[in-house]
Amino acid sequence: MSRLLLFFMTIYIFLPSSFVFSQVDTTPAGDGLEILESDVKKQREDFWFCFGGDTALHSTYGSIYGGSFSFGFGSGSSVGFKAGWFFNNGDIYALEFNILLRFYFFKAAYSGPFFQIMSGHVIFNSSSKFSVLPDTGTFSGSLSFGWRFLFAGRFFIEPSIRGDYLHVFSAAVSAGIRF
Repeated sequence: MSRLLLFFMTIYIFLPSSFVFSQVDTTPAGDGLEILESDVKKQREDFWFCFGGDTALHSTYGSIYGGSFSFGFGSGSSVGFKAGWFFNNGDIYALEFNILLRFYFFKAAYSGPFFQIMSGHVIFNSSSKFSVLPDTGTFSGSLSFGWRFLFAGRFFIEPSIRGDYLHVFSAAVSAGIRF
């Protein structure tokens, strides 16, 4: 079981970085093409990360709450990773590890309304030991809708809602920075 967990953690770490390296421009220098400064700004991709507070309605346990950390890469659409944790009765109930794919409604945007798809795995706290429990479901998948409010061109706040498997309904507010 630990090999399976190690495999998925490796995928979560290297998948976003492989996407970043696939976007590197390999055009040789000095090919006679002139690039305007406005074109460079238009082609620049966006890297962002944020911390958030999450609350969820779980079908069995009622309301649970927690936090999250997310990062992503891309303008217009982003690929990234989100790790979240939830508490139940003061103990950590679950740890979520999700790969995310985000689409902004406006082309080449990095702010405004967005739609996000997440998928990943959950590690549950059972008897004070974290374990992957196949009989209660280890898959996590969700559809989110949110809005990124951008301040000073770099800082943002993102309220979002999501419906997902594992929780019935979730809401979150995140704050972060983009580069």
